[in-house]
Amino acid sequence: METLWKYLKPHKNLIIVALLLATAAQLLSLIDPVIFGKIIDDYATHPVVHTEKELIRGVLFWLVIAVAVALLSRLTKAFQDYVIRLATARFGEKIFNDGLKQTLRLNFQEFEENRSGETLSILQKVKTDTERFVTSFINILFSSVVGIGFLIWYSITKNWMLIPVFLIGIVLLGSLTGLLSKK
Repeated sequence: METLWKYLKPHKNLIIVALLLATAAQLLSLIDPVIFGKIIDDYATHPVVHTEKELIRGVLFWLVIAVAVALLSRLTKAFQDYVIRLATARFGEKIFNDGLKQTLRLNFQEFEENRSGETLSILQKVKTDTERFVTSFINILFSSVVGIGFLIWYSITKNWMLIPVFLIGIVLLGSLTGLLSKK
């Protein structure tokens, strides 16, 4: 892990930007259902409170907001993917180049004992695996943590009973995924 941090440190600004973009994209995608809930709560369940003109104007306003939030979420996700690809490409290139330098420092006899493409194949695999790890960390783990944090915040502000429902759902989905992955 120490080696991984050594190679990630020069790219920490790009990784921080990617994490911020991941946070923004995740939060924006979670706001979309909140907007839809507002349309349902304010306009669909109480149509007699508003005139027809107010009803249409209000629903259209919230639909435009929902479309804008969805587009902004997709745009943020695209920038996040670009920044992640840029950081992991630089990160992988540095690992590959350092491994190649180390291989070229070997004396001829040690180098000759290795099969011709074995060293390059190992270096390429290390590069690909570390790039995949960083991408997965940001896209899956970090976005999940942000999503869970948002859901807990939303549950606390709206109704505390949503927290046990989410926890039960997590346990059920986790156990179901575990059962299916074994098969």
